[in-house]
Amino acid sequence: SIELINNSSILFKTRDQSITIESPDVLRLAKYFIRNYLFSTQTSPKRYSLQTISPNSNEFPYFTPTISPSQMIQFSFNSFCSLYKEKYRHRIVRFVHYFISTGNPIFDFSYIPLPLLDEYFSSHSSLHSLLSALLDFPIFNGIQCNNSNIPYFLKICSDFFHDNSITSILSLSNCNLKTGGKCFAESIQTNQKINLKYLDLSQNNIEDIDALAESLKFLNSQLFYL
Repeated sequence: SIELINNSSILFKTRDQSITIESPDVLRLAKYFIRNYLFSTQTSPKRYSLQTISPNSNEFPYFTPTISPSQMIQFSFNSFCSLYKEKYRHRIVRFVHYFISTGNPIFDFSYIPLPLLDEYFSSHSSLHSLLSALLDFPIFNGIQCNNSNIPYFLKICSDFFHDNSITSILSLSNCNLKTGGKCFAESIQTNQKINLKYLDLSQNNIEDIDALAESLKFLNSQLFYL
């Protein structure tokens, strides 16, 4: 939450801490913060709702930015890059825009140019930033990546599915997956709203696949492909 105490003092509250800032310009700071926050959370407003508190309700009028789906992803992706201390790369956003323009509901990482794939997804946090931005994005209901070398991809997807209720297709065939089965199993058992109906992990040697296989009995959705 963000609370304007007076014209020279403002209080920021999160789950873990409270920060008070005192300055003659706190009102302008608060408005900039709220504007940027709203732009960054357009894809998931319910998940990251922000409470604003002020003695004068006119200080923070209701504001709903009108931006394109690509811009929603761009702002959200940029904020997650900051959160995970990862460099923002606009080429990734351009690729997402291309995919949105095709109307394909399955986001296919296999179409990312190999140089960009090697450069960007060589680290765990890089892929995490993008999937976090896509978490509640209603345009895509499937994730696919075939014939690639991303050993930790299943682990990232387990974090994604821990909170996701939209995506019904996950296809990671021949991606050199090594681990992530146990983490994915925990997501299935924790998130009762998982809508997974299609799961393809073929041509991978996943060390903890048994845990994932055992957890499928907890799925509330009907799995028609495995």
